[in-house]
Amino acid sequence: MMPIKRNYYYSIFALVVGTVFMVSGFLLFLLGILGATDWTIKLFGLESRLIGSFGIAFAILGFLIIFVTRYKPHFHIQKK
Repeated sequence: MMPIKRNYYYSIFALVVGTVFMVSGFLLFLLGILGATDWTIKLFGLESRLIGSFGIAFAILGFLIIFVTRYKPHFHIQKK
């Protein structure tokens, strides 16, 4: 397989994965804000409630995946 097509398919796969992360992050954020989900973390005797935090983290991660792996075509113009 040629390197150009491989980069293209890699970018398409990353776009799909990034979009899934962004949509699921947005939905988790909304569920957290509306109070449908309530997650608590207990660590070393301390307790913290997370409201929408995981959703925002997933959405940012999805955006970063899309941004870093976007397809960048390279064109070479030959002078005559």
